[in-house]
Amino acid sequence: SGGEAGSGSKLRIGFDTYNNGRNPNGVYIWYNGSVVTSTTTFAYRNANYQHVTLDINNSGQLTLVVGSTTYFTNYSLP
Repeated sequence: SGGEAGSGSKLRIGFDTYNNGRNPNGVYIWYNGSVVTSTTTFAYRNANYQHVTLDINNSGQLTLVVGSTTYFTNYSLP
């Protein structure tokens, strides 16, 4: 189990770098077992590591930055 979908029952973040025909590459946010939001623009399929910054503020809003690219800004978690 796991892979780019991860595992767990609360907040999960998946980085899918390859379009395998089931779903496009992208960044996926799961909450309580369901995808709550995603982006299909994720271009980090290479040998270089990228710094990931994840912030959840006091209002329960998620901001996710990979390298210098912001994928989610103040996304309200359920």
